[in-house]
Amino acid sequence: MNAKLSKELIVKKKKGNYEENNSQKLDNYLNIWELTNPHYKDINNKISLIKPSSILIISIFFMIITYSISNNLIISITIAIITLILCFLAFHDSFFLFKSKSFKQQQYINIINPFEDYNFFFLQNNFEILFHVNKIAMKTVAMAIFQVKIIPENIHPTLNQFIKSLNELRVPFSFQIAQTCLNLRTKLRRKTNKKEQDEAFQTSIYFCTSYDLSGFLTTEKIKCLVEKVNEFIEVMRSNFSANFPHYNVKLLTHNEIIQALRIFFLKIDTLEDTKEHYNVESKKVSIPYFLKISASIFLLIYSPLMLFFLNTPIFLILMINLLFVIVILWVLWRELLTVLALENIRKKHDLIYINPFKDLQFFKVKNHPESLYCHVKNNILLNIKVLNLKYASFKFHSKVPLFYPGKVYRAIIQKKIMFGYTLCTAPMSFYMFDRKCFKFLIKRTQKKIDKIKNDKEGKNWLDMRSGAWRSIITLSALSYKCTEELKPEDFLELEIEQSKKITSIENAFKMNFSDFEFISLKNGKLISGILCQTLKNKYFTRGGTHLNYLIFQGKALILLAYVADEFKKGVETKIAAEFNSPLQLKNFISFGSTINTEYLEEEVPVGFLREQINSLLITNGKSNNREDLAIKIVAELVKRNTPSLIFDFSGNWSRLINIFNNTIHESNFLHFKLGSAFTIDPIRSDIAHDKFNIEYLDYIFDSYALIFKKDEKTMDVFKNTILRNPELDITTLNLELKNQQDWQKSPITESLISLFDEFTHGDVQFFHTSQDSYEQKITFKDFITDDKTVIIDLSIIKNNKKQIFMAFVILSKIIHYINHSSDFFKKVIILPQVDIPFERRFIEKTMNYGRINRFLDPLLYDGFGIILMANQAHYLHENLFNYIQNIISFRATDNDDIRTLKNQMNLQELQGTGYYGSSRNNTYQIDYLMRMKDNEVIIKRSDIYQPFPANIDVTEIIDTQPLYYQNIVKYMKAQGYDLQFTEQKILEQTKKTIFEKDLGNYSMFLDDVIKFLKAIKIMDKVGNLYKSKLKEELKKTIYNKSVKITKNKKKLKNIRDELFEILIRHGYLVENHPKMASGSESIRTSYSVGDKFQMALKDYFQTKKDSFTEIIINKDDNNSKGILNPELIHHDNRISGAIDSDKLVDIMAKELSDSYYDLFQIHKSIINEDFRSAIQIEKNFLKKFLMNLYQKLFNVNYIITKKDMNAFLDYLSRNDALPLAKEEVIKLLSKCESLEIAGSECETEAIKTYNLLSDVWNKIQLKISEN
Repeated sequence: MNAKLSKELIVKKKKGNYEENNSQKLDNYLNIWELTNPHYKDINNKISLIKPSSILIISIFFMIITYSISNNLIISITIAIITLILCFLAFHDSFFLFKSKSFKQQQYINIINPFEDYNFFFLQNNFEILFHVNKIAMKTVAMAIFQVKIIPENIHPTLNQFIKSLNELRVPFSFQIAQTCLNLRTKLRRKTNKKEQDEAFQTSIYFCTSYDLSGFLTTEKIKCLVEKVNEFIEVMRSNFSANFPHYNVKLLTHNEIIQALRIFFLKIDTLEDTKEHYNVESKKVSIPYFLKISASIFLLIYSPLMLFFLNTPIFLILMINLLFVIVILWVLWRELLTVLALENIRKKHDLIYINPFKDLQFFKVKNHPESLYCHVKNNILLNIKVLNLKYASFKFHSKVPLFYPGKVYRAIIQKKIMFGYTLCTAPMSFYMFDRKCFKFLIKRTQKKIDKIKNDKEGKNWLDMRSGAWRSIITLSALSYKCTEELKPEDFLELEIEQSKKITSIENAFKMNFSDFEFISLKNGKLISGILCQTLKNKYFTRGGTHLNYLIFQGKALILLAYVADEFKKGVETKIAAEFNSPLQLKNFISFGSTINTEYLEEEVPVGFLREQINSLLITNGKSNNREDLAIKIVAELVKRNTPSLIFDFSGNWSRLINIFNNTIHESNFLHFKLGSAFTIDPIRSDIAHDKFNIEYLDYIFDSYALIFKKDEKTMDVFKNTILRNPELDITTLNLELKNQQDWQKSPITESLISLFDEFTHGDVQFFHTSQDSYEQKITFKDFITDDKTVIIDLSIIKNNKKQIFMAFVILSKIIHYINHSSDFFKKVIILPQVDIPFERRFIEKTMNYGRINRFLDPLLYDGFGIILMANQAHYLHENLFNYIQNIISFRATDNDDIRTLKNQMNLQELQGTGYYGSSRNNTYQIDYLMRMKDNEVIIKRSDIYQPFPANIDVTEIIDTQPLYYQNIVKYMKAQGYDLQFTEQKILEQTKKTIFEKDLGNYSMFLDDVIKFLKAIKIMDKVGNLYKSKLKEELKKTIYNKSVKITKNKKKLKNIRDELFEILIRHGYLVENHPKMASGSESIRTSYSVGDKFQMALKDYFQTKKDSFTEIIINKDDNNSKGILNPELIHHDNRISGAIDSDKLVDIMAKELSDSYYDLFQIHKSIINEDFRSAIQIEKNFLKKFLMNLYQKLFNVNYIITKKDMNAFLDYLSRNDALPLAKEEVIKLLSKCESLEIAGSECETEAIKTYNLLSDVWNKIQLKISEN
């Protein structure tokens, strides 16, 4: 054992020695510089001297020819000096020395423009490449900008290979970090002068590549630039794909480039609308033309004139003048040629000029040579300072790292300084490396260089170091102050603040990059530094930038282009999940695109095959996200002429109709709303003379058990009640349960009674069980016997369990129908909230797994498709997943959901060696599932083993609004359905009288109760109607109906007693103590019929008599003036407070009942053709109702004015107490008040107004019923 350990120690020691030797060799291999890295100034002396030399030669030439004529040395020298001064004044803008100076202003504040010599433009239909032209230097540069949008949380890029690849293909690039303040956008908008303590910052990371050409711009050069930059773009894209795994690096286009340019320069994003920066005409030259024209004319006239006096041959004069023209255009006034070239190009190409800095004004301040000031939109003053790396000594040491780029950014970011770091670099050939760097090499390396015989060996030597890169590095800082007026103290304040910031940034680099020395740029060099940061190249001047550049090995460039973890604080981050997103997808419909998690980019369209749509589950996430996706899927099915049947729980599915408005599919929909277009009879199948209704009831029993979680004992009670009393409707079921034998009663029975109490009182208008038939009655057959997409709107019910129960009742009718008929269209059924009926725990508890099969098998067998939606996947029973093989999951955070989805979707977590090495052995698919955005999903398709992520495109769905109900009515009218008529019929059938409301479950005895009370009313004058006598009489009256419910004497007695208590409680029977002969009252309580009976009887007969009233939509002019002034406001505190809904409903019901008598009188007058009387009542009908409602609600003791009524309408509207908007009420009041009793239109107006008032009355009644 000890020997074995000794061998292991020896192996480890040898391995350690080997690694140490390798590290030492690496150090020797990379440490090639003697003292510092090669450093130079970026100056082209030859180009820089051409213009001043030309001017000097011209001046000397003028002096010579002048002296030859005049023989006067003073005049000759004077002419030379004048020529020299005139040329320098006219063409001084092309001299670097005068770049930041102005001869026109020498004040404390001087206006300059760093970009006055530049034109920016895009080519039409190519917004990925930005061109900028230096008019003076005749330099045209094409550039493309990439931005790092997303950084992975758990991996880093392989920068060495990235740089090595770019060196191999000779692609220049720039790398830039910009930390920006997000609050400046708000400050610009609000024009606030307050600096916030906790400012928000973001970090922007950019890569840029560019290519330049000099000389006269032509179409061929434009093509060359585009081809070259496109080549660079493809190289960069491939390089990002290979070496930036799980980074989202986006190529910027359009407005993004404009934003990026402004961020480059200002380190802030201040543009709110970049459209204003497009189509900006090319600016003319900045120096006034007359100076340059004057100088040019002087040169072209004075020379031939003097030569003419010297008797010079004409040919020679013309040659000399031509030479002067060439010098002026090609040396002194090159921008004129550039402008002409741009105009020529513009005629052949559609150029879109932009000015990214249109709203900025730049200043140089005396005594602040190291600062450039910028005033943004006359609100924010910026101070910009730039540092340039002058010297660097880059040493490598494997044991102790000498450079800490992460710590640099950590120090700067922690101080919340707006800063920019820019690296502009280009690869060097071995020839240039040997020429520029040989003297900086250590002797050992110089000897190796001397042994290199050809360029190929030299290239290989550089490739081992990932190339040699000529690099300009700049650091910038920015401070701001909110001010509209520029004052000297503002400049001084910013200068002091900025000096501290730039020093802090410089120190951060010096502390973590040993032997780095920066210099502060001033005057012309400051302008060059800003241009270098903005334009990302050094080719914007012919004579060089005058900035310092250094030469680094590619291995060193890794640390200088380092994407630090600290950037994750200001850039969006994502987990680096691994999915094998397929490229071979075949789709019948598509609703988005797959995501390549390697690049975080969309790849191919994603969707499903036709057969996969038939078994699809959409789960987890938010309900609106699931619904939007389902709407998108159905919309795609509509385009493929595949109909669907949709259960709409939210009321938003009418957006489908809006989406296809004015298309060939606009008439492919039907919309039916529960309570308005149809009602449901849960007891009967709606099939005429159905012999198999009991089979249908079995589906209802199963639905009831699944949704309301009832066990077998409860279901036995339910079934027995239905089967023993097949003629009873849903209203009498509760009564049957209440009257079971004592030995039958149990907690199960009480639970069932409680459930039916809720349904019968709150939802009776939807559970209508009448067998009355009428033309255009809508049943479930309308949903499946038409080849259109049908929307069943159940949103009027707010309880999820009731909604899904309603849906299952309809499904039960459909399943029962297709089991016995073939007259239907196969449709895709969309069913939400399936985790309620198919809950795993309840099905496991009851062990009744076949209920899932019972509902799904018939539908799938007959060709129907099912798209199910669930809140959480873990609630679903495992048997459901045997039917559902295609799954879409939104974000899941619950551990149980994750476990379920992991098993059902084959989400994997690799073990062992990972994708990028032994340290990365996890695919992070579960982490991705937990962190997805609203538009991201994971999809499992039946034809692909592995799941994959996707982006869904539901923008059109979200932007589309649902239809208003009036528009749905109009749309359905065009489809052949009169929803106004059907709604009226439903209202008639479900309308409750006072008797029905008071009797509740005992409404079946209504006729008997009326008969009983009428008989008592005749006898109550006599008296002696004691309780026992009345109960006996009541028992006889209701016996024939009650015996159908139960034959048990005790239960019959209980029904009689409960009914008697209802009559007393609601005031149909009132206590009466008749006086005896002696004058005293009887001690024994007697009863008489109360006033409530007469009121209820009147309501009962009026309701039955007026059942023919139709609903008419009010189409009055929206601009009519009401009797109330909307501007008047009441100051009663009670009106401004919260509403007492119970009190309001009670009072409104009372007043509505009273007003019905007036409505009946109007109808009676119209029947008798007494239209004047009808109008007389109509004029005050609505006003009287509102006045009485106001008075009863607030019990006021003052006169109700128009101001009071206006405030009251606001109060009702604010609390949603009326079914009409305030403006509609005011318009109707105005119409009623303006009615004329006399006139030829009396009959028409009376009938029209009556219909309007009837409509309002019915709506108010329905509103009260809902409450």
